[in-house]
Amino acid sequence: MSDDILNDFNQLDDFIRAKFLVVAIRGLARNVVKTDVELCRKFLKEEFDDSVWDNVRIEALKVLMTIGDSDDGESAIRIALAKKGELNRIASQVALKLLPGNDGSVVRLLKASDSMTVGLAIVSLLASEVAVPLPLIEPLLGNVDSEIRIKALSYLIKTLNSEELEELLVEYANKPLHYYNVVVWLDRILYAPPPLKQTFLADLESV
Repeated sequence: MSDDILNDFNQLDDFIRAKFLVVAIRGLARNVVKTDVELCRKFLKEEFDDSVWDNVRIEALKVLMTIGDSDDGESAIRIALAKKGELNRIASQVALKLLPGNDGSVVRLLKASDSMTVGLAIVSLLASEVAVPLPLIEPLLGNVDSEIRIKALSYLIKTLNSEELEELLVEYANKPLHYYNVVVWLDRILYAPPPLKQTFLADLESV
């Protein structure tokens, strides 16, 4: 079936090809087999970086999430760090699945410039229940993107004890460059009375 799709594909222009392939790959996904891997991998290559192929790549990545390997995970990281929106989200999820572990895709995705990618990496860290060195997360508190700072702070609040958070607050507040919202949230979580603290924790999760 993959060969038939490619033969039809080569006779169409890019826009129509893309529409055709989205439907075709969705069809493959219903009963995917290993021989379909190469078809899906084709669309992870740089020659398909143009946005006209974004929806095709989304469907191809969904297939590779179930039958791909670490090489596909590497391709997914490249796409996740270069793209935005739904393609970014799916590529990040594929990378995290195919390259698991804190020394896999997570470290690279934490360095992304958009909050969605960083957020997915942090969710993956929390789900793994494996302690991550503070130097890996703490620099994100200085990111210019407020959403990234808050996501990093949420992770630290869930994984550090009160004494460690107090040390973090002192060190962070004394840095030449720091952000007011990080200081305020740390202060609230550390020193608010219990009922109010729970409210602040819930508020932080919703930011």
